[in-house]
Amino acid sequence: MKKFFVFLMVFILFAAVSCGSSKKSATDDDPVNDEDTDDTEISDEDELYDEEIETDEPDADPVEEGPCSANPCKNIENSTGECIPGENDYSCKCKENYTWEGYAWEGPRCKADERKEKCTGLPENAQWTKVSEVTQTWNGEEWEPSATAVYSEEISYNRCYFKCLPAYFWDGEKCAEPCENEPCKDIPNATGTCFNSTAGRYICECDENYWWWGKRRGCIAQKPALANICTGLYSCCNNGGEIECPAENDEVFYGQDAQYAADGKCKQQSLELKTVSDETIVIDKNTELQWQQTISKKAYNWNDAFAYCENLEYAGFSDWRMPAPQEIMTIVLYSGYSTSIDTAYFTDIPVSGSGNYLWTSAFYKNDPERVWIFHPNKGFTYYLATKSSIYNVMCVRGKGLPAANFEISDVSGDTIAKDSSSGLTWQKTYTEIETWKDALAYCENLEYAGFSDWRLPNKNELASIINYDSDNDSWPLDMPSDYGFWTSTTFFSSSMTNELAIVIEIDGKQGYMPKHNKFYHYPYHVRCVR
Repeated sequence: MKKFFVFLMVFILFAAVSCGSSKKSATDDDPVNDEDTDDTEISDEDELYDEEIETDEPDADPVEEGPCSANPCKNIENSTGECIPGENDYSCKCKENYTWEGYAWEGPRCKADERKEKCTGLPENAQWTKVSEVTQTWNGEEWEPSATAVYSEEISYNRCYFKCLPAYFWDGEKCAEPCENEPCKDIPNATGTCFNSTAGRYICECDENYWWWGKRRGCIAQKPALANICTGLYSCCNNGGEIECPAENDEVFYGQDAQYAADGKCKQQSLELKTVSDETIVIDKNTELQWQQTISKKAYNWNDAFAYCENLEYAGFSDWRMPAPQEIMTIVLYSGYSTSIDTAYFTDIPVSGSGNYLWTSAFYKNDPERVWIFHPNKGFTYYLATKSSIYNVMCVRGKGLPAANFEISDVSGDTIAKDSSSGLTWQKTYTEIETWKDALAYCENLEYAGFSDWRLPNKNELASIINYDSDNDSWPLDMPSDYGFWTSTTFFSSSMTNELAIVIEIDGKQGYMPKHNKFYHYPYHVRCVR
């Protein structure tokens, strides 16, 4: 009985606990039994919505920004506006004939394309002034510069310019022969016969005892001297290269040899070949000298070279002689980089080896055992040879050139020296000038003896006033104690292209000096001419 009673009490206690638990769950958790709760049933979706509102989760992920998101190509010049994304950068699609360059110095851009193009339209009897191919750039409408050739003497490395061959000139339509319109037929004291010359010029054949001095002066009764013969230089240069000749005398580098040659201040070289008895002579129409086309077959000392010319029988003549320094300078041609004598006429001039000098007939005044020799490669005269040296010789025949003949006078307080043989007037005094550029400018700006048309003399003009006779002083005008004088003639050298100007030392020897003179600072001088 007692055991039954204990079991009953445990059962009752367990039942009470279970009922209490069920009542608490219904009251606390089930809103249906809550008097203040709406009777509307809450769905699972509403419960999810409530949970989303109450949760602090972030908004949806933003769209990722790429290199093209800001449309960077929209305002790029010569771009289509289309942006092409890359891994870390972008590129813009460019219009035709443009290429995307990216971040250049000027900023991102579509750069104009470039191409190489051959020049076209070279007329007959013409040659390219400098280049036959140009680099063209697209300008948005066409390629420039044009590849179609135009006539110009200007030196350009990116223009299709042409000029006429040396024996022709540009008449506005074609490269014409100078003699084709018979320009000599009405020239006084001329025979009417015309000869084509270099640089598109012509020469009229003159009557006996008259000489052709160019179309400005015609045939006159005065034989030209060395000073009247052009050096053959047709190009203008600065301190390092060829340039277009300056147009005005206040421009830098105005007053060069080539400019005054083109202006008619000298007679262009004029040579012709004549064959007699199977031997060819070269006739200089300016000086009327006749030259042996070939040099001596062997080299000689000075005495034997002198005898070789005296005994020479060549082209039917026996009155050959050794040339004077002034005479051999008249056939020098400075328009090239190698031999200074035109090998189209003189076919075997030596340019190297032991025979690369030619003898002349003049002694050096300070040492009668030394003789003036000529370097055909450079076109210079030197006095360094002794009579026992071994060189070749090229003989000449005809009346020699007139020597300088000065008349000294004072004009407006200044002293001038007029040379009746050439018609040139010189300053008797001189001025020290360090650079070639300043030497040109000094003479161009000089007001002296009432004249303002002074200029720096070319090589032949300055050499013409040297007296090579050993019995007299070399220079009849005032002289410095050392060094020498600038000339307006550029020396062309393959190793120092156009950087050198020809100078003549006080002893008469010819040479060259860097135009800027910054390595030497020798006090070279200037004597102007008109």
